[in-house]
Amino acid sequence: TTKICTGSGIAMPVLVGQEKRMKSGKSRFGTAPLRRYVDLLAQRQLSASLGKSPPLNKKTITEAVHQLSVVRNRVLASNWKEDSSLKLEALAMHCRKSMEISGLSYAVVEGVATDKPGEAVIQGLGISVSVKGKTKNWKSGDRVKLRISKVDPTTKNIRAAV
Repeated sequence: TTKICTGSGIAMPVLVGQEKRMKSGKSRFGTAPLRRYVDLLAQRQLSASLGKSPPLNKKTITEAVHQLSVVRNRVLASNWKEDSSLKLEALAMHCRKSMEISGLSYAVVEGVATDKPGEAVIQGLGISVSVKGKTKNWKSGDRVKLRISKVDPTTKNIRAAV
């Protein structure tokens, strides 16, 4: 599937963390619910390469994969409740991939403002971050878009702004 689609110049969906397997040709589309959705995207692209349907554009696939990554982060967070270093590694991996795809120097993640000034919690991971920028009008519970420019799991340093 991958070789046919990429040979036709059609973008293929790849979950964050599976890029090396995809490039090596060892990628397998399994039975986990998140991978089933990626399978559907891949089948749609295969159908397009065979001329049976129009292909999904790269932006649509990128947005879908981003949403899957958000869901995946929530699943990982629930599995790793007690281990903040794994949560930071998941956030770092997500941000690196997002910056690579978008070409921006930051990744945008959703957060929720806390009752502390200039602080938010990253949705799905429960990581608290200090945020630079215009946060004066925030109220506890407000949904906010955070620009994450750096995540260092070793030092537990996260650079966030709005």
